[in-house]
Amino acid sequence: MNCTGVEREPGFHFAEDVPRDVKRDRLSNYIEAVSLRLELKQQRLVENASNAERLADNLSQWGIVRGEAVVNWHEFDLDEIVEPLF
Repeated sequence: MNCTGVEREPGFHFAEDVPRDVKRDRLSNYIEAVSLRLELKQQRLVENASNAERLADNLSQWGIVRGEAVVNWHEFDLDEIVEPLF
């Protein structure tokens, strides 16, 4: 595998199904825990690939590695997750 990047992403663990009509400001009531996930990316497509080609190729995503769940997630700094590792 030729891995071209690793991205940090938040993973949300829900205690129960979230109703379709839930408002954004109430969504956090359904989150049980948050975890750090690493997305391993592999570039298999040409740079100007169409959206249809990217979807057919699973968006060039190779896999997700899930970290340990943080139950006391309100103190978890989600802003630290979204920066690319390299």
